[in-house]
Amino acid sequence: MTKKFTLLLAIVVTALVVDSALVVAQPESAPPSGDDEQAAAAEEGFFSRFIDPYDGRLDFTAGGDDGGTSGLVPLVIPGNDPTLGPNLLMAAVYFHPADPSVEPVVGSPPTMTFGGVGLTENESWALAGGHSAVWNEGRTRYLGLLGTASMNLQYFGTDSSKRSESDPLDFNIEGEVLVQQAQFRVGNSNFFAGGRYTLMSTEVTFEITPEDDLALGTSVDAGATVFMSFDSRDNTFTPNQGTKASVGLSYFSESLGGEFNYSKADVAGVQYWQLLDERLSVGLRTEYHCADADAPCYSRPGV
Repeated sequence: MTKKFTLLLAIVVTALVVDSALVVAQPESAPPSGDDEQAAAAEEGFFSRFIDPYDGRLDFTAGGDDGGTSGLVPLVIPGNDPTLGPNLLMAAVYFHPADPSVEPVVGSPPTMTFGGVGLTENESWALAGGHSAVWNEGRTRYLGLLGTASMNLQYFGTDSSKRSESDPLDFNIEGEVLVQQAQFRVGNSNFFAGGRYTLMSTEVTFEITPEDDLALGTSVDAGATVFMSFDSRDNTFTPNQGTKASVGLSYFSESLGGEFNYSKADVAGVQYWQLLDERLSVGLRTEYHCADADAPCYSRPGV
């Protein structure tokens, strides 16, 4: 699998390099007849659409035909994860045109529709699509997500099972997930209050049945979350400075459509700084998660 994954990654990277070279190597055509503004726009070429119209900096999410505020942007993102190994994300994001009568709010996310697939070296995969909308000058934010996945993970047990780090159990979790989320700005501050509903249908399979009391086989898990977040980042996708932090409490219950009754708490934060006369951006991320003992294995905190 490692050789196949490496070959796939090499093909994708090569295709991107060749495509970029062809675009750069194309001879400049004569400026079209018309006014000077249209001629100047034609000479700027393809890559001009990836310059943020507000700060003049490189922004791969800004592609579009109306000054860089909307359009379809393909993404190919390689990565590495300590749990899943090398991975590759291929996605397409459509940025909806902004209302020209509304003054853009710095740091406010755009309205977008997206879909993509992720592949990993350990044969895990995920497919998801969704829509993120922003209304009322960024004061109201919505997220809807629908996805399916098959993840090959490792279980290290609990304090009572005393399983060593060198002796984990391999397991697979397959299923579908639906997420509906809305949040609202508090006054004129950078604080947001919101809620989220999560519905999951999963099938958990262990190679060797563990001694712990786990939720195995097919099950349904449903929960509601209330959270408070703070967001002062200068850009949603490529922040240079600012803070993104959140605190959430979740309750999963049979009354919400699931088969389990338990609660969770999550705290997360990311801080960005600009250094060296704004030539370097540095980020620090911290997270804390806890769950009841009755939570299924896939919902317990992990790395």
